[in-house]
Amino acid sequence: MDNELEKSTTKHWVSEGLIIAAIPVVAYMITFSYETGFAGFFGIPREFIALNFTSVFIVAGALLGVLFFLFLWTETFFLFPSKGILYRTSLRLLPLFLLLPVLFILYGNYWRKWIGPAIIMLIFALIAYGAPLITQRDVKGYSKKLEAEEEKDRQDRVETPFDQAIRLLGGKNAMTLIMILWLLLVISNNAGDAAALKQEEFLVANTSPEMVVLRIYGDHLICAPFDRATKEVQRSFIVLKVADDPQLMLRLEKVGPLRSYSAPNPHKNRQS
Repeated sequence: MDNELEKSTTKHWVSEGLIIAAIPVVAYMITFSYETGFAGFFGIPREFIALNFTSVFIVAGALLGVLFFLFLWTETFFLFPSKGILYRTSLRLLPLFLLLPVLFILYGNYWRKWIGPAIIMLIFALIAYGAPLITQRDVKGYSKKLEAEEEKDRQDRVETPFDQAIRLLGGKNAMTLIMILWLLLVISNNAGDAAALKQEEFLVANTSPEMVVLRIYGDHLICAPFDRATKEVQRSFIVLKVADDPQLMLRLEKVGPLRSYSAPNPHKNRQS
């Protein structure tokens, strides 16, 4: 009895230890995903990205608010009168149900940024809710059709190496954690892209030609020449170190939203 209790306690503490150890790694991954989203909008090479504790703390802290929003959104699934077939069918679409409202909040009127996921969700929803009406025509009752389709999928399913890996990692709990991590990475990447898309105020350096500071990593400024009239940023980047030039002056100006010179203008897609 004591041995079983000791094993259970050890397993419990190992699990908690792994979770605690994974927190900074996950926070770093999320922050890096955010920065790649921002940098990708202007075409900044990923090799320029350098994270520090402050940036990781800010981004990870902000995404805690996103997690809270997702938690509240998932509570709507518990409004079902019972966890029956309709609940299980909707649960399969949960990642898309969670992702779409976040993308809408991030991009708003820039509808071309979220219309693609919306169409994908609609297609999956039509398949999930509509396919049984065609494939189970001999079964009476919509709930019975869904249950028959679920049973058919269960019988026809072939276990894949991914299924085996998930089972070895801990089954449904592991799958849930992987899905949460995937959602956070996708959301953080889109959050960085949306931030670059909407940013209006930038630091402008007193250089010749005039350059805009797109990102700051430590004491290094990622700068690029830009056109005030067209609001286009060239994809030729210069890294300035603040301490190397005492004559360098930076002015915070409202010169945006900006876009990459070689990229199509996403602001034309905005609806008033």
